[in-house]
Amino acid sequence: MLAVPIWVQALAALSLVAFFVERIWTVYRDSGLFRRLGFDWGLFYSQASALAAGDIAALYQVGRLDPYLQRLAPYTATPDVPLLQWPSPYPPVLAAILVPLTLIPAPVALASGQR
Repeated sequence: MLAVPIWVQALAALSLVAFFVERIWTVYRDSGLFRRLGFDWGLFYSQASALAAGDIAALYQVGRLDPYLQRLAPYTATPDVPLLQWPSPYPPVLAAILVPLTLIPAPVALASGQR
């Protein structure tokens, strides 16, 4: 690696970053924020929303979490197609930590959780 000139390494790194930026933009453009990019975060969000609503029994029931997840559908490219709700593998303490994020708009909450 040390034998490769620094400008070649920099060009390769810039090309890699450009590829990933373009790919993320393409996914966002085609599916919206929560269909694929924020899928996993949607599982966190549905559990936290259920907990915030006092619906503790819903934390691990797919059918009961689904209405909370569907709040994110308007932020997709196809809001009329329901989001997929999977069983959530996360512990209740994670839902409790994320409850404050349910009080702000979902895109802002997702962005604040990405740091």
